[in-house]
Amino acid sequence: MNQNELVEYGIQTEKSDVRVHVCVKAQKAYVYKTVDGNRAIQNGNYPLAPTVTNDTLTAKGYLVPPEDIAGIQIIYPGKLFEEVGFYEAQTTTEKGNCAVNLVAKLLEKGDFPLHKSYKKVNNKDMQIDGVDIEIYIKGRIQVKCDWNGGIGPGCTGNLYIQVAEANPLNNH
Repeated sequence: MNQNELVEYGIQTEKSDVRVHVCVKAQKAYVYKTVDGNRAIQNGNYPLAPTVTNDTLTAKGYLVPPEDIAGIQIIYPGKLFEEVGFYEAQTTTEKGNCAVNLVAKLLEKGDFPLHKSYKKVNNKDMQIDGVDIEIYIKGRIQVKCDWNGGIGPGCTGNLYIQVAEANPLNNH
């Protein structure tokens, strides 16, 4: 196997609030707070697995069972997998674009669990103006196509949480 130099690049370096692993074979999307994914890999004892493309090491990531990530939610997008046009022969970039399109469609339909906090409004003037509850939504989402990830027939049973990559964004 050809060894490329890997650099730290993954969940621990991104600025997202929420991560989504679109698991095509499992027909599910796993949604969790990025901090909870980081906490899982820091506190757990998970195997570090390589990703090899054309006999070249291109990334490393932890294999984490979804249930080990606090607060994880599962979405069943159903026919959206077909609508966005996933197929196995696609390039990694094309699969990633399909995953992003799937999450965008879930957001448009209101079927995406936004991580939010809220407070009841006690200010009488605001209540008179028609505001009884204020919500706060964190909005930066990282989407990963985890083709064989998740739980289901022929799936790995894990999410692949990447922490290193060869030449991300042509940084070296």
